[in-house]
Amino acid sequence: MKAVDLRYNYPSVELESSLLEDFLSGLSKSDLQGFSSLLPITGDPELLEVANCYFNLKSGITTAICCNSGNQALFCVLQLLKSRNSTVLTDPYTYNVFRYITTSLNIKVIRGEWDEHGLTIESLKANRGKFSAFYLQPTIHNPTTHIMPQKRREELADY
Repeated sequence: MKAVDLRYNYPSVELESSLLEDFLSGLSKSDLQGFSSLLPITGDPELLEVANCYFNLKSGITTAICCNSGNQALFCVLQLLKSRNSTVLTDPYTYNVFRYITTSLNIKVIRGEWDEHGLTIESLKANRGKFSAFYLQPTIHNPTTHIMPQKRREELADY
C-alpha cells in the first residue's frame, strides 16, 4: 500500500519556514500571546459599522461577534443554541469538531438522511418541530468531500 503525502501543498511559498521565523523573532512576548488568543471581539461600534456596510444592511446589525477561526465561530453559535436548549439536525456523517463540540456541550443532534445530492428535504420535513437549527457543509463536506448541487442548496434555503 502506498502512503499518500497530505502535505502536497506545503510549504505554500519557498522558504516559508524561514520567513515566518524572521517575522516571529521581531515580535514581543505580548504580541505573540495576542496572536494565540482566541477571544471573540464583540460589540465594537467600528466592527458593527463594517459589518453593516459589508452586508449592505439597511436596518443595521446591533450585535456582532468577530471570531478568529471557523471553529471558534461554530463554538460560539453552538453555545448560543445550548443556552436555548436547542436541537440541531445535521448530515449523517459530519465534521468531527462539530460532533466534539455538541457532545461537550450536551447538545442533542439529529442525524438527517442523505441522497446523492446531500441532506434531503424529506429529512427536514420528517423532523419538523424536532430541531431549531441545521448544520451543513455544502462545499467540500468534511469528511466526505461531497459538493452539494446548487439546486439542493436553494431547496434547503427555501425550507
